[in-house]
Amino acid sequence: MLSEFQQFLDKRKVAWTPADIATDETRIKTEIRQAISSTLWGLEEGYKVNIEIDRQVQRAIDLFPEARQLAAIPAASVATSN
Repeated sequence: MLSEFQQFLDKRKVAWTPADIATDETRIKTEIRQAISSTLWGLEEGYKVNIEIDRQVQRAIDLFPEARQLAAIPAASVATSN
């Protein structure tokens, strides 16, 4: 997939180095997968691909168990502990 992307860049005379590709390899692959998914199955499916590497979304998902615990604390006990 990356070799085709590099050929795509070359055809359009976009300057790049192997270090550029290596640095952003995960992002490039994800962007290509997102474009393909969006084209074939719609924008929502493309967004799902992008979420896989979105650090903010992944962190939020990691915090769901803590949020559930906090939501289970009765409001009265929170008010009296202050």
